[in-house]
Amino acid sequence: MCPFTIQTQGNIDMGLIRNRIGEGGFECFLLPFYDKGWELMALCPNIDSITWFGCTGKSKKTKKKVPEMIETAFEAYHVVKGLRSNTLSKPKWVYPKCCNDDVGDADCGLFVMRHMLEIIKLDVCNSFEKVLSTEEPYSSDDIDDVRKRWAECFLEVI
Repeated sequence: MCPFTIQTQGNIDMGLIRNRIGEGGFECFLLPFYDKGWELMALCPNIDSITWFGCTGKSKKTKKKVPEMIETAFEAYHVVKGLRSNTLSKPKWVYPKCCNDDVGDADCGLFVMRHMLEIIKLDVCNSFEKVLSTEEPYSSDDIDDVRKRWAECFLEVI
């Protein structure tokens, strides 16, 4: 969720999400997670937007618990920051198609990692669906590049 820390706990926790959003001061938080396949959420509390990248349309079908936790965390953030009036509206959810329907979990994970790299590289905090929506398969070179860059990143953290 934060570009400088890696979440060590395996579960999404609303309190953790709310605290990270409230403390971070970042425009965008990346939340990769696994729920029947790798997925990525880009949380942008200042523009009240959540972009959910998931393969094969699983994002819309996932348990309601995750969206409810994120929305509750956004509401708490906005109330604490005084950014909303008394009428609380729900954040805008965007579900771009990010890979073709027949990819497996490992390939979907590569799409998630690639999207994270692109978001950071392009410094994008909105219009994710315009910049990153693709159904085109990655070449072997693209996949090797993603693996190499993330391996280097994890080795730096360890």
